[in-house]
Amino acid sequence: MRICFVGDSMVNGTGDPEYLGWVGRVLRDERKRRAELTGYNLGIRRDTSAQIRARWSAEVTCRLPAEFEGRVVFSFGVNDCVQEVDPARSLANAEAILGEAKARWGFKGGDTDGHCLQNRSSRDAMILEIGTRSATDVGHYSDIDMVAPPDGKPAVYTRKDGTPYTDIKRRARKA
Repeated sequence: MRICFVGDSMVNGTGDPEYLGWVGRVLRDERKRRAELTGYNLGIRRDTSAQIRARWSAEVTCRLPAEFEGRVVFSFGVNDCVQEVDPARSLANAEAILGEAKARWGFKGGDTDGHCLQNRSSRDAMILEIGTRSATDVGHYSDIDMVAPPDGKPAVYTRKDGTPYTDIKRRARKA
């Protein structure tokens, strides 16, 4: 598998005395389990979202040819804050970057089949979910009779008709 880490100073590892940053540490630890892993640190110090938007696609495309399994991880925004980029411009850049990446490598639009993550190992899996988590977020599982309604405290799964699933357990969020 090939993974491209695209971003700014935080991806680059700026300030890390070991010159690894979080990307280097993730790759070092993951390579112990997956020797075939290839990681590309595409972080550039002081890059704003506009600069990342201008360069990311060409840099990733040449490293993720169709014959290889590949992933793209984005992390940026700190330099937009430091350089006082208008938040609306930052958001527009992020939406453009993620929209193009999703169309190219993500779940295809219009596909009504639901997607899931499966842990096929005997070890616990950690999942990093990034999103707004607004009180109105609703999760629709199109291929099965399940909805994650808003304001679930803790999160509650229901059937589409509103009756709750009683056999699904989730860990409570830590405060």
